[in-house]
Amino acid sequence: MRTLILIVTLLSLSTPLAAGSGKIPEKLTYDLTWTGIPVGSASQSITADGDTLHISALFKSNAWLSGFYPVENRIETTLVRKPDYFPGEVRQFRMRFREGSRVRDRSITFNHATNTAQYKDHLTNEKAIAAIRPGSADVMTAFYHARHLPIAPGDTISLPVMDGKEPYLLEVKVLRMEKLRTILGKVEALVVQPLVRPEGTFEGKRGITLWVTNDQRRIPVKMRTKVTVGSVTASLAAME
Repeated sequence: MRTLILIVTLLSLSTPLAAGSGKIPEKLTYDLTWTGIPVGSASQSITADGDTLHISALFKSNAWLSGFYPVENRIETTLVRKPDYFPGEVRQFRMRFREGSRVRDRSITFNHATNTAQYKDHLTNEKAIAAIRPGSADVMTAFYHARHLPIAPGDTISLPVMDGKEPYLLEVKVLRMEKLRTILGKVEALVVQPLVRPEGTFEGKRGITLWVTNDQRRIPVKMRTKVTVGSVTASLAAME
């Protein structure tokens, strides 16, 4: 069930339109199913307090899954508005994951003046400093940024990210267009595939596909990831 934690983060990725056109505040809520069985809910939001922005995501298992594998995973990112980079320049990223008996609590503090980032494990007190590329961000911020870049089917974009001890370039491929029935009605959706590394937020992934509306809203309406048996699907349930 570990792969379920990927849904919250990946649902923040949608296909871009134009820089700076993002909606703030925004909140999206999803129903999660495993081979058709409800297993929990996910939500993601972005809010503003002056020039400070907050991105948060939550995955929580339902009563059935919690009976043998309780999950409560939170991701929080703090940013500062930047005119030429939506949603902003990331200052700190923190992930607090509980999956069954396993607990993780890690953070990354970004210093864009020196192009460095400090990783910290809050449970073991392990620390590491890495050199990062200009414009680097955590995966949540990078995905929000990707929603507002001009790309189309057949394109591949690279996003400099760091959500573990080492930075890397996250490649995102836009595969094709499909028609999809959603709570928004029947929509034309772009099918997107992020080539994530099996570490940090994406530890345990087995292949991920994302559907986003091909309009000015660029709403991620569906996500599917393979697990050892079957697959987990996230479907948009509400939006604010």
